Amino acid sequence: MVKKKTPPPVKLVATMIESTGNQAMFSVTGGGTLFRRVGEQIVAGDSSAEVVEIEPNRVVLQYDGERITLIIE
Repeated sequence: MVKKKTPPPVKLVATMIESTGNQAMFSVTGGGTLFRRVGEQIVAGDSSAEVVEIEPNRVVLQYDGERITLIIE
């Protein structure tokens, strides 16, 4: 049986829109905080995803050939 991969266990907490480059803050399930910019990887649990877009209140990740949109809740 093939185990289905799951996206990194993170929640989008904040986006910072800056002239020097946008940045996003993620809360990792189980503890911890990550700050990432476009092109950087989120590695959490047994998976990783690339940050491809950061906009106010929204981030798009590339994961396993698909794009996943996270919004601030």
